[in-house]
Amino acid sequence: MSRILLTALLFQLAGILTAQPNYSGLSPEEAARKAGRENKLVMMVVSSEKCTQCNQVANVGLAAAKPAIDSTCILIQQPHLPAAIMADNAFFIVPKDFFGIVFLNSSLDILYVMNSSSSLGYNYISAIRKAKEAAGNQGTSFSELKRQYYNKLGDFMVIRELIDKVISAKLEPTADIINELTRKAPADSANSIFFLQYVLRCAPGVGSFAQQYAEKNRDNYMMAWWRMTLSERAAINQRISNKSMQKAIGEKNLNYAYQVAGFSQRTYTDKPEDGAKANMQLMLQYYKGINDTANYMRHVFSFYDNYYMNVKPEDIRKQDAERPKSTPLPDSIQQKILADAIKKKPMYVPRMVSYVPKAQFYASALNEGAWTVYTYSKNPLYINKALLMARRALEFYETAETMDTYARLLYRTGNKEEAITWEDKAIALKKSRKLPATEFEQVVRLMREGAAEID
Repeated sequence: MSRILLTALLFQLAGILTAQPNYSGLSPEEAARKAGRENKLVMMVVSSEKCTQCNQVANVGLAAAKPAIDSTCILIQQPHLPAAIMADNAFFIVPKDFFGIVFLNSSLDILYVMNSSSSLGYNYISAIRKAKEAAGNQGTSFSELKRQYYNKLGDFMVIRELIDKVISAKLEPTADIINELTRKAPADSANSIFFLQYVLRCAPGVGSFAQQYAEKNRDNYMMAWWRMTLSERAAINQRISNKSMQKAIGEKNLNYAYQVAGFSQRTYTDKPEDGAKANMQLMLQYYKGINDTANYMRHVFSFYDNYYMNVKPEDIRKQDAERPKSTPLPDSIQQKILADAIKKKPMYVPRMVSYVPKAQFYASALNEGAWTVYTYSKNPLYINKALLMARRALEFYETAETMDTYARLLYRTGNKEEAITWEDKAIALKKSRKLPATEFEQVVRLMREGAAEID
C-alpha cells in the first residue's frame, strides 16, 4: 500500500459522487474493434498496484465524467500496460509502477496519456478532448511511423517524427532514440539554437551522447538553454533526473546513481541547500528502487532529520495561510463542460490555478519515509524513529493514510489501544469521503484480536 498523499482538492466531489464508471470488461483488442465500429476511442484505465487510494479517487472522477466517457469512449480497465504497448518501449519510457489513463485508437495506437488520477470529472474530459484532437490529426500514425523507423534505417526525419509523436502523447522518449536522433542529425544542426533546444526538450539522460552533443559547443548550448523560460528549464532538469535515476535503478548501477544525484544537485544554483536535499532524496530513491534496505536505513533518518523533522508545522501553516487561495470551478461550469462533451461540441475548459498547501507536502514526505521504514524493518530503534516521523506528519496535515501509518507503528511498539484509536480515526475519515476502508477495517480487526501480524 502506498503512502501517497492526495490533496484536499482531489476530494471536492467525493462526497456527492457514488456512481461507478462503466467498464466494458472487454480486452484491449476487443475494445479496439468495438471503437472502430462505433467511431470511438479506447480509454484504458491502468490501475495502480501500490496505491489503492489512487484507484478509488480515479473511480470517483471517472464516475463524474461518465456521460462524456460513455458517449465518446470504450472504457476498459487493466492491472498493467498490455504487452503490445510495452513492446514499444524502444521509443518511450514506461515506469514499472505506471498508473493512469492511456487513450488508444482502433489500431491500438497511443493517442494521449494521463499520468495521474483525480476525483474531478472535468480533468478526464479535458484529457478526452486532447485524445480526440490527436485522433483527428492528419499526421502519420504511430503504427506507420514505427514501420518506417524499422524499414527506413537511419532516416533522421522519421526518427524526429517518431519522437514528436511520443512527446505529443505525453510520454518520455528513451535515451537511445534521442541519442540516435543526434547521431543522425545533419552536420550543421549542432550550431542551430532551435535544434539544440529541441534536443534539450527531449530531456536527454545524464551523461548520454545526446547530452554531450547538446553541450559540446558551450556558447550555443548556453544561448539555447537560457532562452527557455525558468519553469521549462526546471521541468526539463526534473525529467532528466527522473528518467536517468530510473535507468540507474533498472541497471542497479550505483556509480550512475551518484552521477545522476550530482547532476540534480548542480541544477540548484541559487539554493545550494535544496541541491543537497535533492541529491540525498534521489539516492534514497535509488536504494529503495533496488531494495537495498541496508543502505536505505543507513541514510533515511539523517535525511528526514535534516530537512523535515526540524521544521515547525506552525511556521509552514502560517506560510500557507498567507498564500493565495484557490477555488473549485462552480457546479454550473462543471455541468456545462459535461454537456458540451456529450454533444461533442468544442469545449472551453477554464484554467484553474491551485495552491497545494506546503503542509501537505511535508506530511506526505514524512509519511512516505515512516511507511517505508515500517515495511523494511522491525528493529525497535528504527520503528520508534519512524513513529516520531509519522507523528510529525500528522502535526503538519492529517490524512487517513498517515493515521494508518501511525496506528501500525504504534501497534508494533506495543501501544495497542492507541493504535486502535488511530486506526478507527483513519476508517472514519475514509468513510466521510465516501471511499472504501476495507483494508483499514481488516487491520483494526486484527489489532483488536491481538494478532502478531496485521499486514
